[in-house]
Amino acid sequence: MSDNPDEIITHTLGNCDICGASLEDVPPENYIIRQVIDIQDTEVEVIEHREEVKRYPKCRRRNTGTFPKGVTNTVQYSTVLKIKIIYVF
Repeated sequence: MSDNPDEIITHTLGNCDICGASLEDVPPENYIIRQVIDIQDTEVEVIEHREEVKRYPKCRRRNTGTFPKGVTNTVQYSTVLKIKIIYVF
């Protein structure tokens, strides 16, 4: 994983999965991180996605956000980068 991603996108949580209470004012206890490596022209770009992990104080339910579709691994190459690599070779 890159220590200095070019962009960080945090996927926030709305409500608790169990009781439906708002998690908006609850600070995250942790993040689950995944990175997508892409190439823009001749420069490599790393975009970090952060999925919030929050625990609602009343019911103690651990809630996690949702990564975008296709972001499934801790570190992965973007579809665009894969296509460019295949095209070049």
